[in-house]
Formats: sequence, structure tokens, C-alpha cells
Amino acid sequence: MASREKFEAWYLENWGHTEDDHETLFERDPDSDEEYYRLGVRMAHGAWQASEEDMAVRLANAESKCRELVAENAGLKAICDDRRTFIMNGVQLSYIEVPTVETDPALETIRIAIAPQEPTPATDAFLAEVRERAIKSALDDCSEYLDRDCIMESNGISYDDAALREIGAIALQKALLRKGAAQ
Repeated sequence: MASREKFEAWYLENWGHTEDDHETLFERDPDSDEEYYRLGVRMAHGAWQASEEDMAVRLANAESKCRELVAENAGLKAICDDRRTFIMNGVQLSYIEVPTVETDPALETIRIAIAPQEPTPATDAFLAEVRERAIKSALDDCSEYLDRDCIMESNGISYDDAALREIGAIALQKALLRKGAAQ
């Protein structure tokens, strides 16, 4: 289904029109076959197109981030696999003796050797963004608790008590946003 057809289907569904209105509603401007004749439909179509373009950019950015994460994590996995293989081969060929005591420093050396050592900036940035979005979403869902009148009504308390709770809720919101941005 082409973009214009999707728009027309969406418009019919959301603006209370029927398929019977289709011909007159989506009549093209005689001066421009690309534009709709009706101003409201033309404006809605312009907004639709802008929204589609914005979503295309967002999707491209998300796909780019995913490719970075995949490449970074594949590299880390290869490094870890190489280290494990090296150590296991050394153990099997008796070049490396497996420590029998937990406090043996050689055991810690082996642990360090097989642990991922490389930083993961793309993964860290992505996870920070996910955390920030989750915090903001949760705070948006609780935004009614930042409105003094709503606090008074929902809790049956005085204006002064509601003001104190509002101040506390706003301070908590700011602290959570700072914590989310710092992680």
C-alpha cells in the first residue's frame, strides 16, 4: 500500500468519513495533481508526510545504533572466545596448570584473562538512553502527582500539605532524571 493510500485510509478511519466520501474528499487540486483540493485534507497530508519522514529518520538512527552494538558485541565475543580457547588449550596440553586453591593468584589471572576487558561505549550509551527513556516514561505516567490540585483531591489533604508533597515529587523527579543521565 502506497503512502498516499495509507494516509487516505487513516484519514477516513480517524475523521469519521466513510468510503462513500472518498472520491469527493480526496479530490486532487486541478492545478497540481499531487495536492489535495480540500485545505484540511491537504494540511493533514502534509503533516502525515512530515511524520513519515521523521519516523524514517528515527528508524535509520535506531538501525545504525543496532549495527554498532552488533559489531561491538561480536568483537567482544570473538575476543572472549579466543581467550577461552587459548586457556583451555593451554590446560589440555598441560602448559597451564589449573590452580587447586581458591586463593592461588594464578586462578585470578585466568579469570581476568577470560573476562571481557574492552570497553563497550556504544552498548553503554544505548543502555543509558534506554534507562533515561524508562525514567522519563515512568515520570510522565506519574505527572499528576506534580499537580497541587490533583494531589489535594486524590489524598484529601490541605493546600499547604499538597504544596509540600508537590515540592517533594518535583525534587524526586529531578533527582531521578539526573541519576538516569549519569548512568
